[in-house]
Amino acid sequence: MNDDIPIMMIDCSIAGISGDMFISSLIDAGVSQKKVKSAMESSATKLRGCKDAKISFNTVMRGCFKAKTLTSKFEDRSHSRRGVEIIQAVSDSANDLKLSKPAKNFATKVVETLVNVESKIHNESKSKIYMHEIGSPDTVADSIGSAVALDLLDAFDNFRIFVSPISVGGGKLKCSHGLISNPGPAALEILTSKKLIIQGGPIPAELVTPTGASILAALDAKPVNFFPKMVPIITGVGAGSRPSKDVPNILRVTLGKVLSDRVTDSITILETNLDDVSGEILAFTAEKMLLEGALDTYTTPIIGKKGRPSWILSVICRPIDAEMLSSIIMLETGTLGVRVQHCDRLTALRDQITLTFQSGRKTHKLRGKKSYLQNGKFVNLKPEYEDLKQIAKDTNIPVRFIHNEVVKHVFSSAAKNGKKRRKINKNGVRASKSKV
Repeated sequence: MNDDIPIMMIDCSIAGISGDMFISSLIDAGVSQKKVKSAMESSATKLRGCKDAKISFNTVMRGCFKAKTLTSKFEDRSHSRRGVEIIQAVSDSANDLKLSKPAKNFATKVVETLVNVESKIHNESKSKIYMHEIGSPDTVADSIGSAVALDLLDAFDNFRIFVSPISVGGGKLKCSHGLISNPGPAALEILTSKKLIIQGGPIPAELVTPTGASILAALDAKPVNFFPKMVPIITGVGAGSRPSKDVPNILRVTLGKVLSDRVTDSITILETNLDDVSGEILAFTAEKMLLEGALDTYTTPIIGKKGRPSWILSVICRPIDAEMLSSIIMLETGTLGVRVQHCDRLTALRDQITLTFQSGRKTHKLRGKKSYLQNGKFVNLKPEYEDLKQIAKDTNIPVRFIHNEVVKHVFSSAAKNGKKRRKINKNGVRASKSKV
């Protein structure tokens, strides 16, 4: 393959994930320790009450594994802060450091996710919610540090990011609200919202911190049971602060490249034969499938047993959603069984983009989807139909005319400006100009 797409595989199956473990693993993979350290120390002091910050990275042994670990010391005079203070500190730090737009968006999303979930759990508005453990300088430093490290890798530019099943630990967790069971409510809520795969154990301890879960959410990492098909180039190992006798407290991040010009994806196809439901029920069930997370759904007319006019309802979904969607199909249609087929598919990469249509002096914005191969070759550009329909209603211009005009103005530039891809070098860091 001439232009390889880089892959990042985050292995949380050994001992979960935390912000410091994730950053340490990227440092171990070759990211500039000096630049990440400087950014983290600078960002922590943006918080009210934090006067000084010292960050260091050291090489340690966790079991039989050599790993990087992050140690932080803060002169902090505040024990809790409002969520909006955390968000503002990250935003101010990103601006002062002149982070790229994707890096700033990532860091902001990490802390906004934390504030939103705390607001939901405690039923308080985002403007009033106070953060206790999550309100420490660590949260700001980890958000900025992970953003800087990822930006130095060019991970916001075309990386495919995967995450293994996440070990969440067990036992009890002591927090400001008393003793609760692992995983903590904030981490669990974040992992649930992204439909990531979790598993209990392997030790009775907190293995997933809210910041670690929020980093995975902000990365929009794709959950997989096994490593994707890839050529591994380098693995970075980050160590947690607590050594464990039973399990090495480490997180592994493997950087590599794909083997094909297309992305291999695992999907599940659900099918059932229906001969005793009305068209309205069939249509409603198909619509509900999409609302509940199905990737696609369609019906095929057939002749069933005894010459009955029948239908095959087919639903394409993610493997993790198969059981839930099968239950809905049975409840909505009354069918007694659903066939399940697991298969791989080859897909083009897709980006959501914003398009414009000029009507007189008014500019209308609409969503679009651009698809391309992993080598950057342009495949297609498709404006969002619902947006086309709304513009047609507003302007009294036919949908097909708006569609053709939008595509005509964008197609040539979209085809020329395919995604540029650079390779990961032998040290694990992508060959790119320094950004921090």
